[in-house]
This record gives sequence, structure tokens and C-alpha cells, in this order.
Amino acid sequence: MYAASFVGWLYEFNQDLTFKREINLEFLTEAKDGGGIMRTIDEWRDYLILYYPGRDGANPYDPHFIRDHYLLEKVDPETGKSEPIIKIPPISRYASDAFYERPWIHFSVLDDLLYLILDNEPLIHIYDLSQGDGKFLKTIPISPSNFMDNGEHSEKYQYISGSKMLDGSVRQVFPTQQGIAVYYTEGINEDVFMENELFNPDNFSEYPNHQRQILKIVQPDSTLSNEISIPHKIQRILNIESLDKPFYALRHDEYLGEEQDYLTFYKLQLKQK
Repeated sequence: MYAASFVGWLYEFNQDLTFKREINLEFLTEAKDGGGIMRTIDEWRDYLILYYPGRDGANPYDPHFIRDHYLLEKVDPETGKSEPIIKIPPISRYASDAFYERPWIHFSVLDDLLYLILDNEPLIHIYDLSQGDGKFLKTIPISPSNFMDNGEHSEKYQYISGSKMLDGSVRQVFPTQQGIAVYYTEGINEDVFMENELFNPDNFSEYPNHQRQILKIVQPDSTLSNEISIPHKIQRILNIESLDKPFYALRHDEYLGEEQDYLTFYKLQLKQK
């Protein structure tokens, strides 16, 4: 079992979850923050796929990092040696010369396919890991009915989301044989954000009261399901391995005002109408 730290340091654990070893890569990461609940590590064949920016000194905070660099590393866990994979496709706005809010990068792997997400751009980019450095296959739009976006910036290093409004965010993607489950939040517009002083850290817990969290299914033919509104008593979905089998989610104790010394999980099942 493998895990990555908040900034990408890589570890192996025993089956009983006790620490086994740290896996040292060939260079140090330049990341100074992490993606929270977003998946930035996965397994493919005998390799680990990892978001670990810093190869050749690349700066992930550069406004054109996504355009100019490989985004992920394919790591041999036995040796720590890695090679860069996955380039952003031209359809993404981050492949252009324009400036936008810095997104979180995350992904999931199923069989030979990797599903890449930039959280504030509602697109799923699909690659074939069995071909070279990850052959780009296609992009699927998620097409939310509401997804806040502060748009193109007039200059680099502007941070608008979280200070004047809140961007929509694709938080989790679960590819399965029956389709892709996508979980996202819609964001909060500027009027509501400023009126309720949501820029104040003391009010961060109020975010759920002003935006929906949505689960949407992308069918194998790329058609989209209806939007399933997820109640805010659910904090996060742990995993969806199959659309026709139950899955689990973590209860949002803080939102409910019922914080405990233990965790509570919900067992959920999708039903097609």
C-alpha cells in the first residue's frame, strides 16, 4: 500500500497500515501545498502515478506551468526512478497564453486509462498510459448547469476565488466499467460571497449553505446523467468502484454540529430512474 503526503512525499505501508519505508525520488518536489481530498496518487501495473512537480526545477506556481510541462510522474516504487508523463491537451484553456486562477490537478486510473482533472475547469481529459508518455485520447465536458468561474485574469498571480467569490470545483472523479462518476461543487457568486463575508476564515464553515454539491454520471457513450444533489451532511465520497454496487461516504460532523470522537460513515447506493 502506498500513500503520498500533503506535498507529495511518497511512502509504503504494510498491510496492517504500519509504516514500511519512504520512497525517495530523484529530485525534490517544488510543491508547497497539497490537494486535500483530491487524488494525486494512483497505481498502474507495477508503477505509481504521482503528481510531484519539480522535475528540472519546474515551478508549479508559474502561471504557465500546466502549459509548458509534463504534469505527472510515473514512478518505479522499487527504485524511486521516474519519468514524466501527461501533457495538457490544446482544448484546455490552460494550454493558452492567457492567465487564469491556479487549479488543483488530480486524476484517477482505471485499467490503462488515466482521467485527468483541473478542478476549476469542468472537463475530463482521458489518456492511454500504455502508449508512450500517456497518449491523449479525448476530452469529455461535464457540462454543469451552474459552475462559477472568475474567468481570464488581466495579470499573472491573481487569486480571486476565495477572496471575492468561490469558483466551482470538480472534487472527485471515479471511473468505473459502467461510466464515470463525477463529484463537484458549484461555487458561490460574488454578491452572495461578499454579502455574507465568506472571505473571513471564521465564515468558511458557511460555504455549504451557499452552494450545491453535485454527483453526475458520464455514460460510456459520453452522454450525461441528470445532476444528483448531494446533501451537505455528506462531507466526501470515499470511493465508487461500480455504479451498481453500494459505496461509502463520510458524514460531515462539523456541518451537522455534532462533532464526535469517532467517524461516521454512510452506505449509499445509486438508483437509476
